[in-house]
Amino acid sequence: MNKFVTDLCKCGIAVVGVLVVALLCFSIYSGAQRKLHAKTTISSSNVIERIMDNEEVRMAKVPFNGIAEKKELDKNGLERDLYLVRYCGFVTLGTDERIAFDKNDAEKIIKVRVPDPKVLDIEVDFDSIDYIFTKKKYETEMIAQDSYRVCLDDMSEEVKNNESIYIKAKKNTENIIRALLKPAFEEYTIEME
Repeated sequence: MNKFVTDLCKCGIAVVGVLVVALLCFSIYSGAQRKLHAKTTISSSNVIERIMDNEEVRMAKVPFNGIAEKKELDKNGLERDLYLVRYCGFVTLGTDERIAFDKNDAEKIIKVRVPDPKVLDIEVDFDSIDYIFTKKKYETEMIAQDSYRVCLDDMSEEVKNNESIYIKAKKNTENIIRALLKPAFEEYTIEME
């Protein structure tokens, strides 16, 4: 019985020793993590500088599906359809103007002016192009290059007349800037002009 008690005590001491070492390791790890996270601070001036440093701000990449027509004048001056082309693509909206900030510390207000978006890039997915010819004779070797230009022109015209994508792109950018500024300027009111 005496040997059993001695072995049990040795086992208990070993378990307590393992627990003490585990707690010591955990407290060292926790302290290191606290120090690591304590060093992570948000500098308010740094947030604004980083946003302002961007020379080109991409506000939205909008998917686009369209159908374009290729027309041509015949020898009598009448317009005739050669083919229809269905395509998919993307329009990238943004600005190359800087975003303006006016910070009023006395009133705790930050005024942000986001420039109106414009088209930065238009791209047509070449693999998405599909044709419908009015006559078989219009299907030529130059059709791929010609139809790509027709798609780009059609998309440019459609985007120019679609005011809602410009409004959404600007609103989206304002919301992102608000979300970036809020943690660094919790006590400020952020106004978009």
